[in-house]
Amino acid sequence: MSQIAGFRPPGGSNATGTFGIVRFFGSYYGPYAFGLLSLVLIWFTIVAPELRASRADRSKIEAVASAQATMTESLGRTADELGRVAALQDRTAAVMDRALDRLERVSSTLESTSDKMRGLGK
Repeated sequence: MSQIAGFRPPGGSNATGTFGIVRFFGSYYGPYAFGLLSLVLIWFTIVAPELRASRADRSKIEAVASAQATMTESLGRTADELGRVAALQDRTAAVMDRALDRLERVSSTLESTSDKMRGLGK
């Protein structure tokens, strides 16, 4: 690693290894090399692993979103059916109110008939 692309790094043999390469590019290419190497190091150490993790997260999020869409559709159908049930219960309540009124009239008639029959028996 002491020679890169045919160039010998300045500083001799002590300029080997990762930091030697960085030092070589920094002294040979100047601040552009530092910026480029920094960008590459950041990309491979931070950005690339995060992109891989976000791809996995995205598939999970898409699966959750699909399940939520299905659930929303199901809840919409349930709400429609509950609306129909409520309308039927309103009609049933009206019929039961009429039946109650009729039963109250029949009960009143039976009470008055009972009172008259008691009066006849005396």
